[in-house]
Amino acid sequence: MIGILGGMGTQAGLDFCSKLAKLNRGKADQKYPLFVLYNKSNIPDRKQNLKKYNKVLKSLIDGCKFLQKSKCKFISIPCNTAHYWYRDLRKKIKMLNVNLKLISDGDVTGALLVTDNKYDVDIFLGIGGGPEGVLAASALDAFNCKFQGRFLFKSDTEKKRANNMGIDDLDKKYELNEIIKGNSIFCATGVTKNELVNGVKLFDGKFVTETLVTQKNTVPYIAKKEIAIT
Repeated sequence: MIGILGGMGTQAGLDFCSKLAKLNRGKADQKYPLFVLYNKSNIPDRKQNLKKYNKVLKSLIDGCKFLQKSKCKFISIPCNTAHYWYRDLRKKIKMLNVNLKLISDGDVTGALLVTDNKYDVDIFLGIGGGPEGVLAASALDAFNCKFQGRFLFKSDTEKKRANNMGIDDLDKKYELNEIIKGNSIFCATGVTKNELVNGVKLFDGKFVTETLVTQKNTVPYIAKKEIAIT
């Protein structure tokens, strides 16, 4: 069962529940996930209490313990500012032995961390632009990874635009083979250093770049290129 610690604000928790339901739309009632929403609206305001760190932390811990007693195996906190307390909260709350790796940018790079055991990443969850999702799917296709994606619309205007593009099922969950059809080549050149490739370096009067190249049924490789400074 999923535990949802809400109340920060209340609308954020309700919005998360709504999205959780939409992800399973079309299923029989009995196949929807079990979840408990604890709308703990008395948690101190996070923005105004960054300096009163322990006050907010204690309130978050109390909320998580309540969900633990309800036999929840996972806890979701749909509040961005609450994740400021995540590291200490994780130490106090022992659910499943799951570690989170939070990234601020480089969403395609993040998706590719599931491709090698050395990164110790099993699942990547992201939300953002459609092009980035297609790019990630193209790269993952070469590693025989699983990928699922769907559109999340912010307005009726976006839904109408999708309809005009021939998309009728606005809640459809797309599998990898529906996004990437046939052969595709993925190339990503590092501008700044990340976990997959080095960023642009200046060496011996030349710019040196690294590019990750993947293609279905071939071994991915990193191509290095040197460009003389003129």
